[in-house]
Amino acid sequence: MSETKKTKRVVVVETSSEESESDSDFEDSPTYKKKFGKNKKESSSEESNASEDEETKRKTKTKKKTVAVVTPRRKSTKLLERRVFTPGVAQRKAPVKSSLNPLVEAQLRLHVSAVPDSLPCREEEFAEIFGYVESKLQEGTGGCIYISGVPGTGKTATVKQVIRYMEDNRDEFPDFNFFELNGMRLTCPEQTYVEMWRLLTGEKLVHEQAMKKLDTRFSTPAPRRTHTIFLVDELDMLCKKKQTVLYNIFEWPSRPQAKVVIIAIANTMDLPERDMDMRVISRLGFNRLHFEPYNQQQLQCIVSSRLEGLEVFQSDEIQLVSRKVAGLSGDARRALDICRILAERCEREGRDRVTQVDVLKVHREMFTSSKMMYIRTCSQLEQFFLRSMVNEFYKTGVEETTLRNISIRFDETCASEGVKSPSLHGLVSVAVRLSSQRLVLSEDYRKGLDTKLRLNVAFEDINFALNARNI
Repeated sequence: MSETKKTKRVVVVETSSEESESDSDFEDSPTYKKKFGKNKKESSSEESNASEDEETKRKTKTKKKTVAVVTPRRKSTKLLERRVFTPGVAQRKAPVKSSLNPLVEAQLRLHVSAVPDSLPCREEEFAEIFGYVESKLQEGTGGCIYISGVPGTGKTATVKQVIRYMEDNRDEFPDFNFFELNGMRLTCPEQTYVEMWRLLTGEKLVHEQAMKKLDTRFSTPAPRRTHTIFLVDELDMLCKKKQTVLYNIFEWPSRPQAKVVIIAIANTMDLPERDMDMRVISRLGFNRLHFEPYNQQQLQCIVSSRLEGLEVFQSDEIQLVSRKVAGLSGDARRALDICRILAERCEREGRDRVTQVDVLKVHREMFTSSKMMYIRTCSQLEQFFLRSMVNEFYKTGVEETTLRNISIRFDETCASEGVKSPSLHGLVSVAVRLSSQRLVLSEDYRKGLDTKLRLNVAFEDINFALNARNI
């Protein structure tokens, strides 16, 4: 009986692990020991060895089954918890060099967006702007200064260099906050109120509420209020028919409680006398500074300072580029662009230095493109139209204009050249032909004289193509 029962028990254990666990618990009970304890003692040694082998086989089977079913679930949860970490990068033993190739380093330094360590050839303008801002901070008052000059003469860069110097040496000056506005980025002149209030407080309001908040702020005395410096770039875009915005901007600094300094930048020197009302001019005052175009020596100094320590360009090549640009526009950005293109070409061709032949070739390519060739070979009326747009820019400082304003400049150009002015239909047909060649960007001509126009070519390129420097 004992042997038959044992065999039955072993068969049950092999089929399921749960039943084996229940049987093992049953063996430990006192009732089981009373009934089957004597039979176990009388069993032979062979039978005991066989039963032990069966027990070991049973245990190994149950272990294998538990590993396959239960253990992977627990490990998977632990792995998911361990994968939540923050990635990082090992620190380098030595800093990486900026560029091993001198030509690549020259391209980075000559880029217009690169911030140089110093701003050469504008020491006098720097000292004048710095002296004006410093005096206002020391006195605890506000004021306005008007800065003018053609594009590419370093107006904005000089102002930012002054602010950067004062921020680096804050211990020597009273506390101040600096904010920058650009008229080209504003949808309308009234948007200036919204932007000024947002920069001061971080709150965005409609322009009526923002104007009231600003007026209250600058009228309320606050002894602990820090100075605020606003750089208003592209002031030409804010000069519209209603000049209430300009009046408020220049009137707030005159209040003793405001502690506001306005630095206004525009492209034309006579903008206040030509387009501003007398009440606005009276608030602006006579603190004005004009930036002259760079000459050959100044352009050569600017390019050489960018390439200091690099032997990519020689002095002859830099002098040739400076002479070409100075005779055309005096724009420092154009000189930097030409030198950067020269460095890119030398790198592409596998050469180490720039030669004078490369300078002449790049200069010829820049000014002999398809647009430049069309300007040279287009009709006389089309050339007069382009010259009229250049005249309008030089007199207003605004790149965007209307067909009505161009028609007035066009009549003046035709009168100076002794040519009969065409009719309005002929003027529109000339503008349409230039728009088809993408030399002029325009709206729909259904608006007639109110159609907005904008040149798609640089002004100095038109002057160079038409051989008319004194337009």
